[in-house]
Amino acid sequence: MNLDIIFALIFYGVLVLLFVVFKKRFDVQGRILVLYRTKFGLRLMDRISKTSPRLLRVIGIIGVVIGFLGMVSIFYILLKGAYSLLFVSGAEPVIAPVFPGVNIGGVSLGFWHWILGLFVIAVIHEFSHGIVARLYDVKIKSSGFAFLGPILAAFVEPDEKAMKNKSKLGQLSIFAAGPFSNIIVGILVFLVVLLFINPIALGFYNLDGVEVVKVEDGMPFSLAGIKEGEIVKEINGNVINDVEDFKDVMENVKANEKINIKTDKGNYEVLTVDEKGKAHLGVFISTKLGELKEKSKKVSAFLWFRELLNWVFVFNIGVGLFNLLPLAIVDGGRMLKTGLGYFVRDKEKIHRIWLWLSWIVLMLILINLLPFIFNLFGKVF
Repeated sequence: MNLDIIFALIFYGVLVLLFVVFKKRFDVQGRILVLYRTKFGLRLMDRISKTSPRLLRVIGIIGVVIGFLGMVSIFYILLKGAYSLLFVSGAEPVIAPVFPGVNIGGVSLGFWHWILGLFVIAVIHEFSHGIVARLYDVKIKSSGFAFLGPILAAFVEPDEKAMKNKSKLGQLSIFAAGPFSNIIVGILVFLVVLLFINPIALGFYNLDGVEVVKVEDGMPFSLAGIKEGEIVKEINGNVINDVEDFKDVMENVKANEKINIKTDKGNYEVLTVDEKGKAHLGVFISTKLGELKEKSKKVSAFLWFRELLNWVFVFNIGVGLFNLLPLAIVDGGRMLKTGLGYFVRDKEKIHRIWLWLSWIVLMLILINLLPFIFNLFGKVF
């Protein structure tokens, strides 16, 4: 049996047992949302909000600007993705459901990476909402953990009445705090992995050449017949172990020069083209990892942690942007409704615009998820 399935059964079995034993401490809403309220972190939120209020207010305003830019960006991505799926043959969906077993970038999401990754982004997201709420003197009633069906989450519960009495900018700052923090943390995690974790991880592997990730149509690699997935082994007789070797050899190649490239599929003669005075091949590459040099618990633990950080990056950016959608049930929807108040005075008109955009976004999400829905039905039936 798959280990992820075993871990999932144990994990959810323990949760069900805790729910049965301590049922009075849980609040069940709508039969699928289960809340466990605590006072965890409330003092820390209050303390942080008072450390440098002016700086935090400026950061909050930046978060609002980034939030609306992110809202426009993710809406455009969804719209373009839906159009491509409907009218462009072979188009790929631009969003993916985040569940164990989902494959993103060639890596399958494991159960513990899923649980821990979601927990990290949820805590960052909600804690940020709490800090900015306290910055604007909005009381936080409680914090805690939640389960939306099988999905683990965290929450903070601000005083909604008090929040409605705050300025529009204050409300927008509170709403934007969660997604903005997720995006910033995602970028920071990406830089840590890129600059520190990946170089260490590469040292554990035997390097097996350079993989052709993408080939630009009408460019040298495409014209020579080299396809995506091929592994570049040599250039002009020089052995290529990784991307750095590839770059070093290409530094000495001139524009409009013929070079010989050997891949795992054969030999090719490639004529480079001129781009800003340098030789250009029209290809995207990555280092092809071979087998591990040694197998040990330390190496395995490090690589597992590296993969967790990769998923934390994906979750933070993905969930952060998703939460900025102009959709009624997420932060972006609340930002939109509040932001419209600057331009439209009629509350009923604001509500109608808000609902219409929410339905449009839901339709775009559904269209982008159709490939996964069809795939799921195909596996089931």
